[in-house]
Amino acid sequence: MAFGIVPKLRDRILNSYNWHPWIRKRMLADNGWFTVFHWCPWFKWAIVIANFNDMTIPAQNISAPQQVAVSLTGFVWSRYVTQIYPFSANLLAVNFFMGVSGLVQIIRK
Repeated sequence: MAFGIVPKLRDRILNSYNWHPWIRKRMLADNGWFTVFHWCPWFKWAIVIANFNDMTIPAQNISAPQQVAVSLTGFVWSRYVTQIYPFSANLLAVNFFMGVSGLVQIIRK
């Protein structure tokens, strides 16, 4: 028995409509729409987009320690994502691109 508001919300949404089997399966998956494994990568893309938008800033204004932290975080967590269950390809992609964006900024510096 799961506790909290999310399982109750999920059950209420699932029971409110005769969902297509594919959608129902996706909602109930271990990394489905009602889990942190689904939503975290989507919000993490904002960091990647912001870092790529910083390419317009002159290189002397970029913080090297910050970009080292961004790139190391991206690459370390890319490796970690391959080892955890449930696997999330979106989380792997966002972490990889976070590492790449940080590395490009370091190279620019």
